[in-house]
Amino acid sequence: MTRTAVIMAGGRGERMARSGVDAPKPLVPIAGVTLLERNLRLLLRHGFDRILVSVAAGDIEVRDAVATRLRPIGDQAGIAVDELVEEGPLGNIGAVRLLVGAVDPVLVVYADNLTGIDLRQIYDDHVAGDADLTLAAHLEPFVMPFGELAADPDDPGLLARYSEKPTYRPLVSSAVIVLGPRAVERAGVGGPIGISQLAQALVDDGRVVRLWLHDAPWVDVNDRAAIDRAERLVAAHPDVFAVPDRIDGKDEIGSQPVVRS
Repeated sequence: MTRTAVIMAGGRGERMARSGVDAPKPLVPIAGVTLLERNLRLLLRHGFDRILVSVAAGDIEVRDAVATRLRPIGDQAGIAVDELVEEGPLGNIGAVRLLVGAVDPVLVVYADNLTGIDLRQIYDDHVAGDADLTLAAHLEPFVMPFGELAADPDDPGLLARYSEKPTYRPLVSSAVIVLGPRAVERAGVGGPIGISQLAQALVDDGRVVRLWLHDAPWVDVNDRAAIDRAERLVAAHPDVFAVPDRIDGKDEIGSQPVVRS
């Protein structure tokens, strides 16, 4: 089996731009290394055999980074890194329709996320199970930005509890996904499709969508404030987010173990 992974890097990054960051979101550096490169290195570290980067046809900066930076890194590790070109908007998961009939289960990560999830493990667990789609999920702390009021259930006009900016931990998608062949095919039905739409469509069709629970480090990098959070996360987990040393402009691949079966 060829373990195939796709890095989704076709988003326009409008919220990032509104926060004052000019670079395309996949090319935003975190501790000196772009989000796109960090995701590539995580996939290489976890033993994926084929890596595709989904890019918009007109996104010249990202496509140039794939050709001049990512592909040589893959070549040094003996892994092909290729483009998956979206000629038009396909939604945040729709690009996998370009792989219909061409892959075993495929793992999808997003260039604007960093995570310490064991990517090999979630892939292998999906393969060993009965799911059409597997979603990584975790409890994400969320601070309510307001004072929350709870009314007396017997008298809605009477205060029962006043909580100042409470913290909740909802179960959220970690944006790491494994799609089986039926999920890949379903992503190709109709127009552009997002992962929430695809997951719900599979559930509605009676297919099996499983949650893969974890507590690994994770951050969604979607604005300037999130860049700071990502920098702190990388600093707090140097073993998880390590990048090989560079010697004379070349990567010292041996400093980053690659897991193979």
